[in-house]
Amino acid sequence: MGESTRQGAETFHDNAPFDAARDQFGLVSTRLGELVRMRENARILGEADFVTGQVGFGRVITTLNLGTKEEQRWQISSYRAFAERPDDGPKPLSYTAPLARLLRGAVAGEEREGKIGGKMRRFKIVKIE
Repeated sequence: MGESTRQGAETFHDNAPFDAARDQFGLVSTRLGELVRMRENARILGEADFVTGQVGFGRVITTLNLGTKEEQRWQISSYRAFAERPDDGPKPLSYTAPLARLLRGAVAGEEREGKIGGKMRRFKIVKIE
């Protein structure tokens, strides 16, 4: 028993490249699964998705949080656009985020209330660009 333990300890790292490759394969497989789910949930946007004057994909909106009186400027887009945003531009807001879902379809001047981050919040659409 002692001899096999000693040999096992000596050969423990003999398969380190295999272990590293297996770990990398796991990471790649996980990412591939994410991409497949993304593709399955993707949809092609048409003109109906870009109604003028309403909060929707691609729009830049200014909101007023009626609880904090804080005004913010957002651009509703996909998560891919986040990396390409200029520092002084509107904050990116994923179209799947709870706030974007709450505001989708609203017009300037309209107020919406809903649960964001576990708390009820009210927002007013100040401007839609």
